[in-house]
Amino acid sequence: MVPALNAEGHIEETLAAVAAQGARHRLHVIVVDNGSEDSTLEIASRWADETIRAEAGGCAVARNAGLERTTTPFMLSLDADCIPLESDWAERHLSALSSAPNRVIASAGRSIPKPIADRWAMREDITPHPAFRENVPLYAVTGNACFRTEPLRSLGGFPGIAADDAGVGMRARRAGFEFRWVPDALVYHANAPGWRGYLRQMRKIGRYGVEIDGVPLCPFAFYAERLKYIPGVLRHAAAGRWHEAAAVTLSAAGQALGARDAWRRGIPEEEVDWLT
Repeated sequence: MVPALNAEGHIEETLAAVAAQGARHRLHVIVVDNGSEDSTLEIASRWADETIRAEAGGCAVARNAGLERTTTPFMLSLDADCIPLESDWAERHLSALSSAPNRVIASAGRSIPKPIADRWAMREDITPHPAFRENVPLYAVTGNACFRTEPLRSLGGFPGIAADDAGVGMRARRAGFEFRWVPDALVYHANAPGWRGYLRQMRKIGRYGVEIDGVPLCPFAFYAERLKYIPGVLRHAAAGRWHEAAAVTLSAAGQALGARDAWRRGIPEEEVDWLT
């Protein structure tokens, strides 16, 4: 299942890589268009087995529409800008999950930056990856994952927050489920280029943190904590590592802005209910 929004620049490469999978004959490829205004749906219709036009409303809406249409025991999940590296990507996920105990609800693959001539886009710190505890993933990033369909449905699907995959992880762990790390199921992730793209992604990461961890009790203290990055900036600058100095500065600023956005917006009651 591939959700997509104005993804004409990436989705054909993604779907071509899916078409090249050795397990393609076992797959039913669903693309869920989330209100695109470009040629995403037209491109997807040439490659996918099924295309759905979902109402605009964020990734969770599209993912849940795809989940509703899934009829197989397992649901592979990609984002439109995530390109499997090898023709056995799908098989690695399916094999890992089908051989795992039923308490394992999903397999989590590894994403690496898609090679382009842009230093910002090649940074690992804006490439999506799950958090870990004792070398076990706490969730599966939906840009490279495989879920057990019925257990995912029983949890209510994906919550309506930007960090929907981490939200699924929270609820799944409370229900006694686990996640399996499959690092050899690799995809390229097309990171946004340039320092502005880096800042935008860091802003998203700041928002994700508030959605999952809650609004800070004292916003002033949260902002003050950002000062801890200053020594790192100074060390990088003194050593002539100007790119790293800029990255630390943009990371701190972006995450602070994203957190501010999230706590000003607040978390809707229905989303709080889902997460709790």
